[in-house]
Amino acid sequence: MKADVDGCQLCYEVAGSGPPLLLIHGLGSDHTTWAEVGPLLARHFQTIAPDLRGFGRSEKPPGECTLELWASDMAKLLRHMGIEKAFVLGHSMGGIVAQRLALDFPEAVRALVLSDTSSECNQPARDLWLQVAALVDAEGMAPLARTVESRFSPEYVAQHPEAVAQANLRLLSSAPRVYAQACRALAALYEKPLTPHLGHIRYPTLIMV
Repeated sequence: MKADVDGCQLCYEVAGSGPPLLLIHGLGSDHTTWAEVGPLLARHFQTIAPDLRGFGRSEKPPGECTLELWASDMAKLLRHMGIEKAFVLGHSMGGIVAQRLALDFPEAVRALVLSDTSSECNQPARDLWLQVAALVDAEGMAPLARTVESRFSPEYVAQHPEAVAQANLRLLSSAPRVYAQACRALAALYEKPLTPHLGHIRYPTLIMV
């Protein structure tokens, strides 16, 4: 499915029935990151799995992508679907987008699940994100694609080569410009962490690591 959000075509998948559950993927990924857990969640919820602006099948328009813009896109996607409030599950960078959504559009969120994510960035991580951004600016996504296999244990790679290949395809589908912008947005959490603002989030929140 597609939705026009501020002139950008966002692609998303809907499955199941029940209370709406927005699934926000991480950096260098897309809606297919939920392929295995999605059907389980769809037994209890209407799952909405978008590709963030600049990733997957969604448009990659010119201009800067930021955590604030992605959060705004998610709020407007829910509004486009006629959904007043949704449960929100965000993974990794998607968890940071979910926090930004909760802070900027509290009326759109019913509860949060934050998976493998953070609300801030230390100096070594900031430096690493900036190095990755510079690498992608210079050489595109190919250098990162060569590291995908290292993110999995050797046992998992041997038993699930198709999952590793899918993760590689998701990464390569990212627009280098947007990926680099995302890295810089994550690095900026060093100077402007979300942590001091989290007390404003007043609904139930589950944190999974």
